Amino acid sequence: MNASLKHELSLLDLIMASLGGIIGSGWLFGALYAANAAGPASILSWLLGGFAVILIGLVYAELAGMLPESGGVARYPDYSHGQVTGFLMGWAVWIGYAASPAIQAEAVVQYSAHYIPGLFSARTDTIGPWGLILAAGLMGAFFVINYFGVRSFARINTPLTLVKFIMPVLTIGVFLTVSLHWHNITAGHFAPYGTAGILQAIATSGIIFAFLGFRQAVDLAGEAKDPHRDVPRAIMIYSSRIIIDELPSGFDPLSVSI
Repeated sequence: MNASLKHELSLLDLIMASLGGIIGSGWLFGALYAANAAGPASILSWLLGGFAVILIGLVYAELAGMLPESGGVARYPDYSHGQVTGFLMGWAVWIGYAASPAIQAEAVVQYSAHYIPGLFSARTDTIGPWGLILAAGLMGAFFVINYFGVRSFARINTPLTLVKFIMPVLTIGVFLTVSLHWHNITAGHFAPYGTAGILQAIATSGIIFAFLGFRQAVDLAGEAKDPHRDVPRAIMIYSSRIIIDELPSGFDPLSVSI
């Protein structure tokens, strides 16, 4: 563990970093694209995708507990498969993280266009001049938050993620109340594109992208106050939200020995 890092993140901060990575543009655009690919059966795509990511997350929970290091997603392949694999994974992770702020900024612009015309044109699939200005401003804000260090990130991200929980809950509640069409949940309409559509939705609609937010706790392990304890717990708590209904009665994910 790098002694030069600040080690200022608590268990709550790590959990909020992971959940905040999930509740972003992925669940919004993913729901649209998955429904287009699989119809109502996209529900199965989300369940299967979540199960697949849980298997990955549990492996990282073990690794992060034993070897808590910042950038663990890139460091662990180096330890297990050598420098070439670590080099390739490091660049893949860097490219992914470098693109993520721009993806989030574009997502904000696209959704804001529903309320502020001119930011984005759905017809031509292009961002307008004012949309580019807004996206640039968001990128600048992201830079400033990260420039002042992980403490400022935690202070902003943790309460912001708590607020972000409100929107999915409200969205689901409104849809179930006013826009639920039970006739779609039938043998003829539930899976209009069959198994191929369900699997295609997992791979191409952003489902995996949405669930991979758990990596935030792994990559921030070097900044945690007690990474050996808190990083595995943060990942396990995240995972338990998906599989809790399948576990035996009384199972406590925090009691698992790492």
